[in-house]
Amino acid sequence: MLCKNTASAFVNIVIDENKMGQIKYASFSERGVRSSNEDYIQSITDPVDDRYLFVVCDGMGGHDKGEVASQVVGSTICECWGNVGGMYLPTTTSYMYCVKHSNRHLRLLM
Repeated sequence: MLCKNTASAFVNIVIDENKMGQIKYASFSERGVRSSNEDYIQSITDPVDDRYLFVVCDGMGGHDKGEVASQVVGSTICECWGNVGGMYLPTTTSYMYCVKHSNRHLRLLM
């Protein structure tokens, strides 16, 4: 249940047991009481290794350019994860590398 006075963002993932490896997903974001939605949701698939990454970036709560920050971080994480996928790093290692990379990228822009 979503509260009407708060913003929410999430991804719902369902694994189809009848179709091995097939994942169905949907995303939802609600702006809450704010005039605009600053959340960013993106997914990326690595078909070679059959891996999925779902990124949900919450906005900055009305801070100046909060919607830009969440979009930059989310898209940078996905782009980076897609690029390092061929490096055969463990999933956690590649994800943490991409989170740190997105933080550096955002600091350069802001």
